[in-house]
Amino acid sequence: MPMPGVKVIVLDPDSSERQAVAGRLTARGLSVEVPERYEKATERLSGNAYGLVIVDLDMLGEKWAARLSELKQQAPETEVIV
Repeated sequence: MPMPGVKVIVLDPDSSERQAVAGRLTARGLSVEVPERYEKATERLSGNAYGLVIVDLDMLGEKWAARLSELKQQAPETEVIV
């Protein structure tokens, strides 16, 4: 089901995977951003309304639990899928 206007961030260490996921979501009417680094994603979340963050666990590194918590604190209304 198309969801026009919903903004999504896709975080994956593999650029081809990021682009593949982004392409599928864009085809469904979503607005997708694919930052190359976790830090860029957190910058974009600050002050912007995103409906979803899709993140590969490898992108979060050893501090994955703290980073997931940080994402939710920064954007509590944003859903996060790992």
